[in-house]
Amino acid sequence: MDQSQRVVIVVVVVVVVDVVVVVIVVVVVVVVVAVVVVGLVVVIIVVVIVVVVGLVVVVVLVVVAVVVLSSSSSSSSSSSSSSSSSSSSSSRMVKRNRRRGRRKR
Repeated sequence: MDQSQRVVIVVVVVVVVDVVVVVIVVVVVVVVVAVVVVGLVVVIIVVVIVVVVGLVVVVVLVVVAVVVLSSSSSSSSSSSSSSSSSSSSSSRMVKRNRRRGRRKR
């Protein structure tokens, strides 16, 4: 994975986290206003649930981003090593074919 792809993933995660935080803040403000005006306990329970779900979503997104970045870096290094090994083996085959061709002549 290139550096640009990592930057894109980090930017997407940051934007999603920011959106979730803004939504949580808006919901909390609306609930506080509703509690002041109406005085419902059910609204407080709903706010607590929404905040907890939002925090869980943020944690899950961060974990997924870390896993994707770590797996992409390890897979890119392994793919580069495998490609170098395959190129070395192909050069060996070419050398063998050249030797065989000389013997036939």
